[in-house]
Amino acid sequence: LLALSDSREIAGVLPLFKVPGFFGPALVSLPFRAQAGPLVDNECAYELLMAEAARWAGAEGCKSACVVETALDSEREVPPDWAAAPGRLTSILPIESTPERQWRRLGAKNRNMIRQARRRGLHVVDRTDDPCVLDAFHPLFVRSMTELGIPAAPRILFEQILFRLRPQTSARILFVEQDGQDLASAIL
Repeated sequence: LLALSDSREIAGVLPLFKVPGFFGPALVSLPFRAQAGPLVDNECAYELLMAEAARWAGAEGCKSACVVETALDSEREVPPDWAAAPGRLTSILPIESTPERQWRRLGAKNRNMIRQARRRGLHVVDRTDDPCVLDAFHPLFVRSMTELGIPAAPRILFEQILFRLRPQTSARILFVEQDGQDLASAIL
């Protein structure tokens, strides 16, 4: 969707895709991504794009429309007739020059949470070199995306990422385990 100014210049854009869903079709601001949303010059353009997205979703017979905004827009109020999705969080942490400095930068509360996780037997394992790593990674990824209401990227995408980046050691796949069970995973 485009929002145009009175002078016919682009004042905003909102990518939307119609995707199948468990409860029926949905409009999603950017499938296969955890964050995407409107890029606007002003609040009027934002309001127009969101109103048109809601209208379009109804006209297309969609059961929902999901616009996941970036961290920069997170303080914007949710428009009328839209509901905020709880549990979405973006964290940005600068990388320090040493592990010790990084540990201190985390802050006391986060360091304490990490210590508690370690006491409960949670630990991080790098399984990048495991030839069957995607057998464990992709189901966790699909579950996480489903919980966020975002269509999950197909396994072949990750196969291609690893095929291209693994030889240069440019990709790492980490898992959080507890008692031999995978709880979470991430590609870095």
